[in-house]
Amino acid sequence: MKKTKESPDRQNTPNGFIMGLFFGAGLVFLFGTKEGQKFKKRLLEKGQETMDELPETVKKLQKEGEQFAKRAVEVKSQLESKIESFTPQAKTRIKAALDQVEVAQQRGRKAAQAAQKRFFTRRGKKVD
Repeated sequence: MKKTKESPDRQNTPNGFIMGLFFGAGLVFLFGTKEGQKFKKRLLEKGQETMDELPETVKKLQKEGEQFAKRAVEVKSQLESKIESFTPQAKTRIKAALDQVEVAQQRGRKAAQAAQKRFFTRRGKKVD
């Protein structure tokens, strides 16, 4: 007898069956027992409270969002003004740093030339 691959639907059948058992047991608990009915009642009350509070919560979040946006604009303008005041200082420091880099490059070139003369010669002649 030739083995065939099971279809994906057949592989999930036990999982679906188990989920159905749990779902059915939950429904029996909620609708068939006094504890379940009390739980269902509390659950519905909490859900209704949450739905009643939802518009107030949304308004609160909108207000906080607007305040945050205003504060972000203020901080942005403060940072821009600070950046503008630091720009001349930054330019001066950058120029000084570039000058130091240039001096270091010149020293490096001289050191490389000296090393080349000292170590890359054979019988006093330059080796390429």
